[in-house]
Amino acid sequence: MELINGKPDLICVIADKQGMGKSTLAGHLECEYGYSRVSIATPLKRGMAEMFKGLLGRRAFTYFFENKDEPIPELGNVTARQLLVGCGQGTCAAYQEAFLAVALNQARFQIKAGVPVVVDDVRKPYEFDAFNADGAFFIRVDRPANTAEPAEIEGLISEKPAYKMLIDSEPGNHDLMYHLTADLMTKGLWNE
Repeated sequence: MELINGKPDLICVIADKQGMGKSTLAGHLECEYGYSRVSIATPLKRGMAEMFKGLLGRRAFTYFFENKDEPIPELGNVTARQLLVGCGQGTCAAYQEAFLAVALNQARFQIKAGVPVVVDDVRKPYEFDAFNADGAFFIRVDRPANTAEPAEIEGLISEKPAYKMLIDSEPGNHDLMYHLTADLMTKGLWNE
């Protein structure tokens, strides 16, 4: 792991299930600490939004990039997340490798330019391995066992021993997540 301005140059936020707060945490790192967000799923989201633009207009981009869990009435109240998960699980290995290669290249380009990067959608073991090989600092977001469990997606990372920090998040309680992130950034916890 390299440092940019005293911070890890590459952070990956991982979770076993969807809806755990990966994107929330990545957005916080982006807004508060100057990270640039790179997403493996962006090409898929962009393609899906373009595909439904004729039916939904500009709202297609809102559904696929901002409100993934909002039912889409024109599509029988299915959500963008459901469409993305179904499509993502159905893509062939060549597409999955291409999406990963694009994300890795974007991250490397940003880092080379001196901008730290956060990736919020490392889901598959081969994605984890690729970013781990690039020296990423992994933060795993989890929820305490006594909360309602989000839906599990087939093939997600279940146990990878190399993550460096575990954040237990409570649904809707982002203050704890932000506090732990502030500790990480101000106290240099990546050195422990």
